[in-house]
Amino acid sequence: MGLHDELLGAWYINPALDVIELLASVVTDEADACGVPLDRVTLYGSSLGGFGALMLASAIPGALAIAEVPQVDFELWPFRSARAALEEHVTHMELAEYRKSHPEQLSVRSRFERSGIPRYRIVTNTEDLQFEQTLDLHRWVSQQRREPLGGCELLVSDAVAGHAPLGQSQARRHIEQCDAAFS
Repeated sequence: MGLHDELLGAWYINPALDVIELLASVVTDEADACGVPLDRVTLYGSSLGGFGALMLASAIPGALAIAEVPQVDFELWPFRSARAALEEHVTHMELAEYRKSHPEQLSVRSRFERSGIPRYRIVTNTEDLQFEQTLDLHRWVSQQRREPLGGCELLVSDAVAGHAPLGQSQARRHIEQCDAAFS
């Protein structure tokens, strides 16, 4: 993320290494060192952070992701300036070309296909920028599962509208609910 001022995130994308796998290794090592079972690891984020939480939970067996209004496919992100900055400063090619060699870095679905579908709760709203893509992801997940979707939830909320996070008390409530329900 520190490569360039225009990036404002970089979406965990790096042509030289799999940042998600690297972060998963760090989290797994820390959980192990602290005696925390991986099925007690909860990753939480909104927007880019929600994208990261879903991606990272997929790479940590048993982890739970709570993602608010997540970006689920960076190539479909509507802000062209963010895509252009990433193409110029990170991938050095158009994302459509980059996807051919690194689909798991651009798309939550591709990461799930590669690493597995984690437990998750996605909280979104009908006005979010990637609402339809989020619905498509959850539908795809439900088609992949032969057993009931236990541990995979999509909640459409009217607590906020658009691409905005919940307030701290609402976010905490989701964490506590997931802790009780998924434990």
